[in-house]
Amino acid sequence: MAIGTKKYLVAIKTQSLTQDALGQPLDEWTTICAPWADIRYLRGFEAIKAGQTTSTVTCSIRIGYRENLTPGMRVYHAGVVYNINAVLPDLLKKEHVDLVCEVM
Repeated sequence: MAIGTKKYLVAIKTQSLTQDALGQPLDEWTTICAPWADIRYLRGFEAIKAGQTTSTVTCSIRIGYRENLTPGMRVYHAGVVYNINAVLPDLLKKEHVDLVCEVM
């Protein structure tokens, strides 16, 4: 993948469970990497669930090849949080990883 196609600097975070001073669990997100990425919106739709209108936006985020990414992690960019639903690595050339994400 050409470097010029990665236009956006993103942060990929993983959930880390810690405790506060009183021993209460804290839900924190820790940055594991900050790669350049290409973000492509694939589709968006609205549906009525439990009597309420909800919208879902799906996108693909392509970054350089990495092996330490898993579904459930999050991508942060420009105030938008993307939940990683699937990690699709380029196993042949090991040039990139496509992250199938949903906007939270």
